[in-house]
Amino acid sequence: MEKEAFILLVMCTIFAGGCFALKLPVALSLVFSSVAGALVAGEGVPLRHLVEGTFSFLDTNIVIATAMIYMKVLQKSGVLDTIGRQMTEAFYKKPYLLLCSLMLLIMFPGMITGSSTACVFTTGALVAPVLMHMGIPRINTAAIIAIGAMLGMIAPPVCIPAMIIGEGIDMPYVGFFFPLFILTFPLGIIFVLTMARRYVKKDIDLESLVAEMPESFYGRYGFRIYLPLILLFVLMVVPKAAPKIIYDPGLPFDFLLATLTGLFTANRINFFQTVREAMREAIPVMGILVGVGMFIQIITLTGARGFIVGEALSLPKFLLLFAVATSIPAFGAVSAFGAASVLGVPLALALLGKNQILAVSALALVSSLGDLMPPTALAGLFAAKVMKVDNYFRVLYRCLIPAIVIDAVGILALAYANWGRLLPW
Repeated sequence: MEKEAFILLVMCTIFAGGCFALKLPVALSLVFSSVAGALVAGEGVPLRHLVEGTFSFLDTNIVIATAMIYMKVLQKSGVLDTIGRQMTEAFYKKPYLLLCSLMLLIMFPGMITGSSTACVFTTGALVAPVLMHMGIPRINTAAIIAIGAMLGMIAPPVCIPAMIIGEGIDMPYVGFFFPLFILTFPLGIIFVLTMARRYVKKDIDLESLVAEMPESFYGRYGFRIYLPLILLFVLMVVPKAAPKIIYDPGLPFDFLLATLTGLFTANRINFFQTVREAMREAIPVMGILVGVGMFIQIITLTGARGFIVGEALSLPKFLLLFAVATSIPAFGAVSAFGAASVLGVPLALALLGKNQILAVSALALVSSLGDLMPPTALAGLFAAKVMKVDNYFRVLYRCLIPAIVIDAVGILALAYANWGRLLPW
C-alpha cells in the first residue's frame, strides 16, 4: 500500500472510530484524525498547519453565525409565525398551492443558515400540524420535513457544502444562485406533491386549521413586519444586478443589517439572549468546519489529497460518477459537511474539465444525502423527533425514493455539467 493511501486510511479510521465507537463530536474526531495523520506521515504535530487549517473556513463561519442570529430574530419576533399563518389563509382553498408554499417555508431557514437542523426545528415544526390537518399521515409529514430540510440546506443563497468544496479548490462562492436554485426548488415541489397529494382532503376547514397555528402579527405591525426579509433580499440582489455601480458588502453585513432592522419591526425581543441561543445552535456547525479545515490542511500536507485526486483521475468516467453517487452519501453518514470536504474537494479537482460552478453544485446536492444516512441521519432523526415517531428508520424508508432521485439528479447534472457553458451563469 502506498504511503499516502495508508495515511488516508489511518485518518478516516480514526475519524469514523471517534464518531461511532467513542461517540465524540464530529469536530473533535476531525481534529484527532488530523493530528494522527500528521504523526503517521512523520510530520510530528505541525502546529502551524493545524492552526492555519482552523482558519480555512473563517469567512464561512462568519456567514453561519450572522445567518443563525438573523434566523433566530425572525423566529423570536414572530415573523415566521406570521408567514406560516398568512400562507395557510391564502391558499387553504387550493391545497396543491398550499403544499408548495409550505415546502418553500420548510426550506427557508436552510437557505439562510445552510443548516438542515434549523429547518426541522423552526419552520418544520411550524408547518407539521398544518400538513397533518390536511390529511397527510404522520410518517409522510416527517419525511416531507426531512426532505425539505435537506434541500433547504443546499438551496441558495447559503450552501455550506458548495462553500466548503469551493474553498478547497480556491474557487470563490460566486455564480451559484441559479444552478443551486434549479437543482433544489423543482425537486422540493415535485417531492411534496408526490408524497402528499393523494392524502389531501378536498375540503379544508380553515378555522380548525389555523387554530393549531401560532397567531399572525400582521394586524398589529402591518407591512413593516416583512422589512427584514425585504431588506435582505435587496442587499443580496441589487449589488449582483449592478456590480459596477453598487458595492457588494458581503453576506455577513447583509445579515447583520437585516437583523438590526428586525429588532424594531415586530415583537420586542431580548437581543442578547437571542444571540446566545443562535450561537448555541451555530457553534456545532462552525466547529465541524474548523475540524474540516484542519483535516483538509493535513491531507494536503501529507499528499493524501493528491493521492485521491490521482486515483479519481485514473478511473473511467462512469466509475468516477459511480464513486460520487455512492461514496459521498455513504461518508455523509458522519457529516454531510465532512463528505463535502474529504471527498467532495478531491473529486472536484478530478473534474476540472467540467463547468466548475455546475459541478460543485451537483457535488453539494449529492453530499446533502448524508443527512439521511444512518446512524446519524440528522434530518430524518430530528424530523422523527418533531413528529414523535419512535423509530426514525420508518421516516428514512419513506425518504428512500426521493433520496435516489436526488442522487440521480446530482449525477446527471455532474455528467452534463459542460452544458453550463451555454447558460448565462
